Amino acid sequence: MKRLFGIFLIFIFLVTGVFGLSVELTFPVNNAVFVDSNTFVFKCKATGEDLRFIELYTNVNGWGKKVEIINPSSNIEVSFSVKDIINGDYLWNCKAIDGNEGIKFASSNRSFSINIAPNNAPTYKGGISAQSWNMNTEKKNAFDLDNYFSDQEGTKLSYSANGNDNILVNIDSNNVVSFSQPSNWFGTEKIYFAASDGKANVNSDIINLTVVKITQNNPIASGNIAPVIEGKIPDQNVGLDTNTWFLDLIDYGKDTEDSSSKLNWYVDGVNIDLIKVEIDNVLKRAKFTSQGKTGTDTITFVVSDSGGLNASQSLKIIIKEEQNELQELLNEIDKIEDSPFVIKATIPPEKEVIVNNNEIMIFKIETTRKGDVEWYLDGELLGETRNFFSFNSNEQGEYNLTVYVTDLDNKVSNSWNIIVKSSEPKAVIITSSAPVCGNNIVEGDENCLNCPSDVLCLENQKCDNSLCVEKKGLSSITGSFVTGLNLNSPLKSAVYGILGLFGFFLLSVLIIRRKNKKKYSHLTKLEKEEGFVMRLQKRLREWIQQRAEKSEQKLSLKNLESKSKDEILQIAPSSLSIIRFIKDSVAQGHPKNIIKKALKEKGWSRFQIWKAFRKI
Repeated sequence: MKRLFGIFLIFIFLVTGVFGLSVELTFPVNNAVFVDSNTFVFKCKATGEDLRFIELYTNVNGWGKKVEIINPSSNIEVSFSVKDIINGDYLWNCKAIDGNEGIKFASSNRSFSINIAPNNAPTYKGGISAQSWNMNTEKKNAFDLDNYFSDQEGTKLSYSANGNDNILVNIDSNNVVSFSQPSNWFGTEKIYFAASDGKANVNSDIINLTVVKITQNNPIASGNIAPVIEGKIPDQNVGLDTNTWFLDLIDYGKDTEDSSSKLNWYVDGVNIDLIKVEIDNVLKRAKFTSQGKTGTDTITFVVSDSGGLNASQSLKIIIKEEQNELQELLNEIDKIEDSPFVIKATIPPEKEVIVNNNEIMIFKIETTRKGDVEWYLDGELLGETRNFFSFNSNEQGEYNLTVYVTDLDNKVSNSWNIIVKSSEPKAVIITSSAPVCGNNIVEGDENCLNCPSDVLCLENQKCDNSLCVEKKGLSSITGSFVTGLNLNSPLKSAVYGILGLFGFFLLSVLIIRRKNKKKYSHLTKLEKEEGFVMRLQKRLREWIQQRAEKSEQKLSLKNLESKSKDEILQIAPSSLSIIRFIKDSVAQGHPKNIIKKALKEKGWSRFQIWKAFRKI
């Protein structure tokens, strides 16, 4: 029975392990970058029993649930659409809720970025000229609005005319403008054109449209003579690389009643698929704009006077290829397109590359012609679309970097195996050199005898058998007491200093006592001085004895400190300078007073020791 119960528990464990609640993010990949639209679709799926909800979470406008799907199927991918996400960097995840385990997110968030270029309003280039024509006539194909407006993003523009009441403005599917008006109407109207890319608008300048009044009587009966076109308007023969050119008409139109400035020109019979022609009746000039095609067309220029009489002349428009330069260019293009799409070079050329952690390395690919570039690191799509990638990792390990380049028909790739190793610190090499006398550093076996310029004795010392020793000889008052004391060098120096102060004090007292002779008149001069000196000597003996006892107490610690001092002497090679010696000793925890004692026993002077400690 127990065996069956154990098998049952194992079965329950396996079932919950296999069919437990889990969430998987499927689209987009981590670190995806979107540049074309701010409406996106996110996809994920959940596996489990009794699924109730799958919810999309993002930090767009604050972290929280954005969309949910009720009662999804297990292990079936679901999609969420989110609109109007502004440019920025974001995180997303999916949460599943079931009736068994409760709530669960995917194991980690994914990130994505929105980087959509801002929309720019259309641009008006200016230059639409005033238009005029006779009443009871039309002005066809006056100009093309695409020659005066443009859009930076290349969006197809839509146009409208504003401000006209009587004049009808027609804009055809090619954005070519024509004008007409009611019968017998004449006059002037001011209009402007507006261009829109669907998000922003721009307006043109104000343009004058004038319909010229003409007499209703028979022009011939009234004595009006029709204008004439003098001379041959030349045919227009240009190459395909010529986009725009002009033709002056003012010298061709003549009229006996009207001056050239009062004559109006228009054009008929234009094949707008080949060429566009615009007339400026202020400057009396025609503007030709090629449509990027080769071919031949015949157009007619018409000149009209104020009486409504006309004259016309036809000419040919010939647009041909510039055979030499154009053919060479086409041949070069054909040669490039016919060549195989292959990798020309990779940087680095090796397939396996070893780098140190935190070291930056550039990987680059060059192909025979341009294509779309994608970089993958360990199978994960990166956001880099240029032909090079900057790799940098602070973690040791092996990585696979692959680049794919695709043109319209072909796809090439290259992979590198990158090994990231730890950068080891460089070994520090310490070199030593022989002692140099005269460099103000006590080195090796230098002493006051063989190198007095480096090993300096104090003023109260002399060099005796390579060692600095105290000079003998003190004052008659204190010499007998001091020489009998077993004092170390610092204590002796202190005693000498104090004795000097006492000597100065003694001299001052003697001077004062001489000035107070009346107060001590019962003593002779000799008695006064001898008594004072005796008292002073007594006090001085007592003070020196006390200092000697304290010094002996300090010296009794010598046995406890000798071990530390011996260790210092052992760690200090003779080639090290005093500063290096002090730093090493301090680093090993030796007290400064022990270091100083060891240096003195090595022959260093107190001044050199003091100066070295000041530099540390």
